[in-house]
Amino acid sequence: MLPRLAPRRLAPRPRALAAAAAPLSATAEGLLAPPAFKIAVYPGDGIGKEVTAVTFRLLDQLQRRHGFALDCTWYDWGCDYYDKHGKVVPDDFLDVLRPYDAIFLGAVGFPSRVPDNETLQPLIDMRQGFDQYVCLRPARTFPGVRTPLAAQPELDLFVIRENSEGEYVSSGGRFKRGTPDEVATQTAVHTRKGVERIAGQSMSQRR
Repeated sequence: MLPRLAPRRLAPRPRALAAAAAPLSATAEGLLAPPAFKIAVYPGDGIGKEVTAVTFRLLDQLQRRHGFALDCTWYDWGCDYYDKHGKVVPDDFLDVLRPYDAIFLGAVGFPSRVPDNETLQPLIDMRQGFDQYVCLRPARTFPGVRTPLAAQPELDLFVIRENSEGEYVSSGGRFKRGTPDEVATQTAVHTRKGVERIAGQSMSQRR
């Protein structure tokens, strides 16, 4: 089995990277080739680039150790792309991402360069466009690695959050803009389907 490489569920496509290893395929020479996964790499901004670079050093080791291959395409979307084109991603970026098996997203946002409402919008578009409704965040401690927690407890848990509804739905507005009486409203939208399926995912992880 492949290790879990990404906490987000990608559906209907791209699929999650955390999938069972596909059967080995035969090459022209009759040898068995390792299963390959097409990955779109979106490092993002700031620390996202640093985290992504280090993570792929680890993934290179995992590919050799566990016998699988990652066919990665890197995209320079984010603040650097905004400086050149006036937008953080191309207009058809969802279509660009759709054929991939998974998306590796570093971190987006650099408010001193580009407002968050610009840099975060593609993230919301991906979640809703690909129905990535599960935000799955493992939290685990490792022997010999200290944590910021004073008691150094052993942890092995998942934090599961609905990823496409709630505050991610643009349902609100501003009244009397630019005046001392300005009022802003934001309504969280939770559908029965959305609540039931994220609760179901949580229970399935518990089992």
